[in-house]
Amino acid sequence: QKGSCSTVLNLYNEILYVGRYEDCVPNYVMGFNVTPRGVMEEMTRVKMCYGNSIGRQFYHLVISLEPGEKCRENHSALELAGHLIGMYLADNQCLGRTQVLLALHQNTGNDHFHAVINNVDLNTKQRINLDKKTLYTLKQDISQILQCCGYAAVLYYQGVSAA
Repeated sequence: QKGSCSTVLNLYNEILYVGRYEDCVPNYVMGFNVTPRGVMEEMTRVKMCYGNSIGRQFYHLVISLEPGEKCRENHSALELAGHLIGMYLADNQCLGRTQVLLALHQNTGNDHFHAVINNVDLNTKQRINLDKKTLYTLKQDISQILQCCGYAAVLYYQGVSAA
């Protein structure tokens, strides 16, 4: 898993990248507490309403499946894994209730999910902080989801970096 954070302009660019038609598997762009087509407007509206439009705007996680896993042959398991990961990221004890855009990319040697997570907990209206301890917990929980769907656990994360 890789995490990053950035400004509103970079949020727009990140959403464009994650949902890029040529990289995404059709029908594998999903929104949780947000609609995929309205994600930029909806995330920005939440930031403005809750006073979180300055500083870190989002987190971008990349969840890579192991090279060689037969993901492309079992789309129903992959779709289930993506849906469960998205539901988990959108509402859990680590992050609270958040807005998440999740997309499956198959543009490299291994299939991977991109998740753009808004920086606001919808319940508390507070800014989310993804520190190393939280990332480790997310990795463990996402690994369990992947294993339940027949995939290997996430072996490492590359940390959080500020952009």
